[in-house]
Amino acid sequence: MNNNELLKCSIAVLNFLLVGDDEFDELKDFNVPSNESMIKTLKKFNLNMVSFTELLNVKFNIYNELWKDSPKEFFSNSDVSIDFYKVAINSILTKIMYYA
Repeated sequence: MNNNELLKCSIAVLNFLLVGDDEFDELKDFNVPSNESMIKTLKKFNLNMVSFTELLNVKFNIYNELWKDSPKEFFSNSDVSIDFYKVAINSILTKIMYYA
């Protein structure tokens, strides 16, 4: 994956993390728009949210121990998962700007 693809996927996951709960509360359905968009974006690269997060962590060494307990615990903690994706997006943008 190139940096632009990493960025697109990261934004899709972050968007889901930021608005997915509100969409679920409003729509009462697991197939909320942000989730569908994220799945569609990641599926192009044969990835899911967990495998993509692992890929980013290996590529940018964001956390020494990514899954302290489990992926479910990681994504259940909004502060941790959202911060992870903010750092990842910042790292990707830095690479894009460096190579521009």
